[in-house]
Amino acid sequence: MPKQDSSGQTTFSQSVLKALKENARNERIVTYGQLAEQVGLSRRKAMVVVPPLKRILKACQRHGYPWLTAIVVNQDTCRPGEGFTDETDAEIEDKCWRAMVQKVYDYDWSKVDDLDD
Repeated sequence: MPKQDSSGQTTFSQSVLKALKENARNERIVTYGQLAEQVGLSRRKAMVVVPPLKRILKACQRHGYPWLTAIVVNQDTCRPGEGFTDETDAEIEDKCWRAMVQKVYDYDWSKVDDLDD
């Protein structure tokens, strides 16, 4: 079982959150593989970051923050995972994604220490 801090958040999730905040501060889009490397894993372990990303997304939605996970994309498509929004029109979904990425870049993530579940 992953180690947890006193808030119940896993140290791995905290590492993912910290990496995302740093990427947002530097206005960087990252692939799942790059994010995995940033938290000390190999690119081949990229899918291990998906569960923390899901928790972080839910917390962002719950707290009304921009979706920090929007800056994580598929290496082949350079786009977020399928179903980023419920939109079926690819052009509209792309516009929604780009707008969310800009909101992520504009947000002051230094105010966010953790994202509780």
